[in-house]
Amino acid sequence: MRLERRIGGVRAGSGSFIYALGPVGHRVLHREQPRPRYREPTAMFVDHTLAITQLVIDLIATARAGGLELLVCQPEPRCWRPFTSTNGLTTLRPDLFVSLGVGEFEHRWFCEIDRGTEHLPALVRKCRVYENYYATGTEQAAHGVSPRVCWLVPDTHRADRLRQAIDEDRRLTDALFVVATTDHALQTLRGGEQ
Repeated sequence: MRLERRIGGVRAGSGSFIYALGPVGHRVLHREQPRPRYREPTAMFVDHTLAITQLVIDLIATARAGGLELLVCQPEPRCWRPFTSTNGLTTLRPDLFVSLGVGEFEHRWFCEIDRGTEHLPALVRKCRVYENYYATGTEQAAHGVSPRVCWLVPDTHRADRLRQAIDEDRRLTDALFVVATTDHALQTLRGGEQ
């Protein structure tokens, strides 16, 4: 099936289309599975996914150059962590989990990529889910330490506003969260906080 989104165009050469597996193709390849409902991804979803992918590429390139050791890199949904909280069964859904070897240290991170499209109260609510997961002690029991949460945001104004919102929420453990701009992502994840 042909998607609505086009690439190329009048000034970029001939128009091109993007094709996806349609209902018939899905039935042929996945006979035993129910057919999923297909929706074309939104521009915001694509932008967010590309930002996560860029972070992974930057980490791999830095590791290959010898700037760090990429010990674990888990994208969604492999990095999701189900847990039981006072609200019942909940799932922590980070954008990415990484474990980095830097010198003699290991840095473990849950990464959240914010593209500036969500309201700050929504981000603070997600921080509370991280706080509830931290309180379970699951990661500490398995690895001796809990990963910190690195929020990567588009600019310093957004970073300042998110940091202030986290600081003002008395239910959050301040040291659990780090807020950095995307251009300082590698420096922050290597342990050099802003």
